[in-house]
Amino acid sequence: PQEWQLEMDSFFITMESGSEKLQGVPLLSIIDQVIPNHLDYQVEVISLDGEKYSISSDELFLQEDKIRIFILTTDSSIEFILGSIDGEVLGNKIIKIEVTR
Repeated sequence: PQEWQLEMDSFFITMESGSEKLQGVPLLSIIDQVIPNHLDYQVEVISLDGEKYSISSDELFLQEDKIRIFILTTDSSIEFILGSIDGEVLGNKIIKIEVTR
């Protein structure tokens, strides 16, 4: 499903190299494609180095569009970043999103 792409917009994210304007989409929009109706579930976002960010469906629903997956593109790569609309980076180099009930 590609409907979540319609919800993309841009925010400034604080990276190690400074503030960058990145496009992102609410994590909830992505999860809704897999598990609609906000059922009880747990989400783990996993980075390349094995770091995990966990959030429950209740917390994710309360955050609505504040927690997002952002896309950082360079000349040679594309990187997915978990962050918030206030500019905080929660996870770099995201490689997997797991949803469990």
